[in-house]
Amino acid sequence: MLKKSIFIILVTYSTIISCQQKAYAQTLEPYKIDSLWGFKESNGNMKIKPQFQYAKEFSNNFAVVVKNNKLGLINKANKIIIPFDYEYLKHLKDDKFIFGYRAKYFGEYNLGIIDTLNNVLIKPIYSRIKLKNNILETVIQEDSIIGKGVIGDTRSIKNKRGLITLNGERILPNEFDYISWLENGLIVLSKDNLQALYNQDGTKLTEFDYIVIGEFNNGLSKVRKGDKYGFINENGKLKIPTEFDMCYPFENGFSRIELNDKWGIIDTNGKYVFEPKYSFEEMKQ
Repeated sequence: MLKKSIFIILVTYSTIISCQQKAYAQTLEPYKIDSLWGFKESNGNMKIKPQFQYAKEFSNNFAVVVKNNKLGLINKANKIIIPFDYEYLKHLKDDKFIFGYRAKYFGEYNLGIIDTLNNVLIKPIYSRIKLKNNILETVIQEDSIIGKGVIGDTRSIKNKRGLITLNGERILPNEFDYISWLENGLIVLSKDNLQALYNQDGTKLTEFDYIVIGEFNNGLSKVRKGDKYGFINENGKLKIPTEFDMCYPFENGFSRIELNDKWGIIDTNGKYVFEPKYSFEEMKQ
C-alpha cells in the first residue's frame, strides 16, 4: 500500500513537472537577428523566424509586430490576426486593441477600438482612449491655428472628453473638459469651469452648479458654490448648505468649518459640535 502511494505521488509530481516544462517551453520571447525580429521559446528554440521590423512581447496569446512600416497582430502560430494596416496598435483588454493612424501633427494619432475578429468597435476619431473601471474615456482634440512658423503651427488645443462602453455604446458625449473618477461608481464632470456629479452609467446627479466637488469622506463631498462651501451626499443631494467660508473634508464624522473668520466643528448632519467662535489655532488644539 505504501509503495502504491509513493508511486502515485511520483507520477503526479512527474506530470506536474512535465506540464510546467511544456508551459515554460511554449513561452515565446521576441529576439533580433541583424535587422529582423522573430520569436523563440524560453529554451532558445526558434519558433517564428525573424521577419519583422519590430516585435513586442506576447500578451493574451497575441503579439503586435511591424512589417512594411505598418503594425499588425499575430498569434503564436504566426497567423495574421489583425492585418498590417495600422500605424498604432496596442492591447487594451481581452480581445480588444486600440488601433489608429497618424494625425496631422507629429506624435498624434486618430484612435479607435478593434477586436481580434477585425470588427471595428469604435471608429478611429479620438486623440486618446483610456480604460477606467471597464469604461472607455475618450478624447476628441479640437485645434485652432493661432500662428504659423517655419518649424510648424502654433495651436490652441481643447480636449473634449466623453465615455463609451467597451462595445462602442455611447454613455456620455465628448463635450466635457475633464473627468474625475471617484469611488462607488461616481464621476465628476467639468464643463465651462463648473462641475457636476454623475454616475458612471451617465446618470446626472447634480447640475453644473459647483466650482469644486471633492472626494467623498464619511459619505459626503465638500463642494464650492460661488465663494461658499457645503457638502453633498453620494446621491448628489445638498446635505449641508453652502454657507461656510471654508471647510475641510469630513474625518471620523467631523469637519472643521470657517464662518465670518471664526472656526468651529460640525457633524455629518450639519449640526455644530463647536460653534464657529474660535481662531484657527485654537481649533487645531
